[in-house]
Amino acid sequence: MVAQLRFVLLGLNALSWQRKPSIFRYANADPMEVLRFMLFNRLTNSYLISDHRFLRWNKRLQTMAAEMGFTPSIFIPYLVVFMIPLVLFAVSPIPKHFGVLEFLSLVPFGLLVMALMNKDFFNGQSVVHRRFGYCVVDIKTNQPAGPLKCMLRNVTNPLWPIEAIFVLVNPRRRLGDFIAGTMLVDVTPSDPELILDEIRSAKFDKQTVLTLLCSIFWVVIFMISFDPRMRFW
Repeated sequence: MVAQLRFVLLGLNALSWQRKPSIFRYANADPMEVLRFMLFNRLTNSYLISDHRFLRWNKRLQTMAAEMGFTPSIFIPYLVVFMIPLVLFAVSPIPKHFGVLEFLSLVPFGLLVMALMNKDFFNGQSVVHRRFGYCVVDIKTNQPAGPLKCMLRNVTNPLWPIEAIFVLVNPRRRLGDFIAGTMLVDVTPSDPELILDEIRSAKFDKQTVLTLLCSIFWVVIFMISFDPRMRFW
């Protein structure tokens, strides 16, 4: 496991424009330091702090654009590493059935989808929401929405053009919010890295398990629709 983490960090370091060998500072660090490096390296920060000048007239659209860049940037090294064997050992024509290489190539893709669906898992705030000053709340209680509701509101993320239209009409509630019974409220912006403290103290309770199971279900459905070869019927 340690060797795998070091290999992943080497990929992150190569793709995050780090000229100095800062990777060695994290090679023997605890898991939270590794996670800090993965979430807040130079590549991911470039999306996190981008002001998207062409969207300055709408803060919500700015946030959506930042979300679409930040979360995928975390998984770029995984996507690159897992795609290498698929490209090297690709066969033509494309096989009718799914092989081991095809399955491995979809692992980071599936993790990316899960991350996008659960980006607001901790206290109703994603990393980007913390920077812009937003929080997902339950529309009935006006308290931070639970993990399951936050996951449900992000099921519609692939329909981002429709979501953008909803945001233009109602900045507080997009299509996913109407489905999950949530809305977005303004809060005081905070340090995005504070999410690491919440991850450290998180408890693996029943709601967490249910949220993860539902996430896996939707990821499988999404991937089946993405590649017909995964269909068993």
